[in-house]
Amino acid sequence: MGAVIAAAWGEEMSIEELSEDVSSRQNAWHQSTIDLIGNCSWRYFLTYVMGMPDPSGTAARIGTSVHKAIEHHESARMNGEGLPTEEEMLAVAATLLNDDEPETLATAKIAIHNWMNTSMKDKGPSHREWLSTMTPVDVEGYFNFPLVEGAMPIGGTIDGVYLDAQGLYRVVDLKTAKDMSRWKDSGEGKRLQATMYAVAIQLRFNLDYLPQVTYAVVRSNKSGETAKRVHVQPDFEDVRVLGDKIREAQRVKDTEDYVKNPSWNLCSATWCPHYQGCMVTGELSGTPAKVKQRVHNADL
Repeated sequence: MGAVIAAAWGEEMSIEELSEDVSSRQNAWHQSTIDLIGNCSWRYFLTYVMGMPDPSGTAARIGTSVHKAIEHHESARMNGEGLPTEEEMLAVAATLLNDDEPETLATAKIAIHNWMNTSMKDKGPSHREWLSTMTPVDVEGYFNFPLVEGAMPIGGTIDGVYLDAQGLYRVVDLKTAKDMSRWKDSGEGKRLQATMYAVAIQLRFNLDYLPQVTYAVVRSNKSGETAKRVHVQPDFEDVRVLGDKIREAQRVKDTEDYVKNPSWNLCSATWCPHYQGCMVTGELSGTPAKVKQRVHNADL
């Protein structure tokens, strides 16, 4: 079979070697897969139905390493243990980064420093100081709850769940960014994820309200605004929109109504690891049945 399918499937990676992160999204609707199936259902098909590798880029790996370091800090706080130093947190982050990419570790170091020490533009406390005013309830907890009848459950990992001084549950999600230009105070573009997290916590703790979600954003360089908190308060109209998106995503999956990026937004080799075989050689084009047959032949 052609080089694109062979490299993506038969020669470099078997189905057993696919990441746990990908497999966890095959049986639940995560915010990322709902977004993906809405933007390019064909990429969803190749990644989550066919199981073709969809590796994360450098920025994603840095973000994951910073998450791991902050998880280490907040888990220690939740367990009543001694809090790790900035250097110890960096050592945790380093375990997820390549030794031959020193610039990635330097970038992670800046983000961790900004999380621990940088005040907001309005001179508010750093993320670390702000979180210290609340009681951690759960760190990096995975959720999986049925929400829409006839559809897969919603799933995902929440960075942190806290109780504030008023005894209200709060969701905190860490984000790393090269700049703050896309982080509007309104949380525009992040309501779907915030709503899914709020619903998950409402269901888990049987609450009569939707918790507020705060995105704790840290910049991975030193210029300009280096930390920001964006608060989103989901409402029940947001829950209705989430339900509609889940129903449409499930319809596409059930009927295999997969199509290439309808608007061509971000349709490029930079954004999509399947671009070469999809748009250039055509080896990953055609009906789902034809692609399944090609991949089956390549795997033999």
